[in-house]
Amino acid sequence: MSPLTPHASTLVRFALLALLVASCGPAATPGATSTPTSAAATATPTPAPVKIRLGVLGTTGDAPLYIAFEKGYFKEQNLEIEFVQFGSALDMIAPLAARQLDVGSGGIGAALFNAFSQGIPIKLVAETVRTPVDWKSNAWFVRSDLKDKVKTPADLKGLTVSLAATCTVIDTELSVLLEKGGLKRTDITVRTVPYADNTAAFANKSIDFTYGFEPFASTFQSTGVAFLWMTGGSVIPNHVQSGILYGPSITAQQDVAQRWMMAYLKGARESYKYYNNLPLPDDITQILVKHGLQKDPARVRTTPLSPRNLDGSVDTNSVKTDLDFFKANGCIQGSPTVDQVVDNSYALYAVSKLGKSTP
Repeated sequence: MSPLTPHASTLVRFALLALLVASCGPAATPGATSTPTSAAATATPTPAPVKIRLGVLGTTGDAPLYIAFEKGYFKEQNLEIEFVQFGSALDMIAPLAARQLDVGSGGIGAALFNAFSQGIPIKLVAETVRTPVDWKSNAWFVRSDLKDKVKTPADLKGLTVSLAATCTVIDTELSVLLEKGGLKRTDITVRTVPYADNTAAFANKSIDFTYGFEPFASTFQSTGVAFLWMTGGSVIPNHVQSGILYGPSITAQQDVAQRWMMAYLKGARESYKYYNNLPLPDDITQILVKHGLQKDPARVRTTPLSPRNLDGSVDTNSVKTDLDFFKANGCIQGSPTVDQVVDNSYALYAVSKLGKSTP
């Protein structure tokens, strides 16, 4: 074969170049513009910061909220938390309804169901406290000088009990307690006393027994004004006594509500490390002293943190026990159901992202 001429060699080189270009893919159509792909273009945009007004009572039931705040779990979700102190969960219902409060943490009561009956969609979305039979930090306490007199529920006849409010989960428990003793509400005297005033009420003998939880339960015993008579869990086992309430301002923002729940469950799971595991470490003690009602580090360090469902979802059977009591005692307006008020979808979403708890 004879060698190629310079002209022929040049033609071959162009032909090879054309084949190479063609093998790399089709040529761009006229007028088309290519958009370079980058990590910034495909990444999920960071949500804008959202401020959440969160109602709390300052009890150990709120410990996961304080831990989530100080450990940065809310910040991870781009949520700015403002804690708002209340005396009871009942006091949170109106500001939740008025959108002045976004989330509340506190006891379950008839007011929650009545709000729904009035067209205000406040939802119970997670547990904060439930009471196993052997859980001693949520219990019935009797004045110390009555220790030899009050042995059984029947011995409560003629005594005075304090309740911070009626038509609450504690009211439900009181009713069951009286039934165990063959008593009725008319067999005792009920006084309305704020939780924080019960120690003084025991001391001046204006009350004989009450329901206590932390930090008040430890105070009753450390001051000697009352003794632990019966655990709440022995009256109604695994009673869901308090929870997280979502107001309409946050349920209108589903993404925000879901992110809030993820942060809360991380705090709840962190707090479980210290469930009946005392003394509390210094960092947790400092967090609870900073935000809670009990300001004595020595007492906080020896106070167990409350049990709860670490996957968040509310036990609807327990809530139905309370709703049935509220209806039977004229506490409820309308005919709300448990399924209308309890919404476990936020907890289920958070678990889908975080995985199920493995305590």
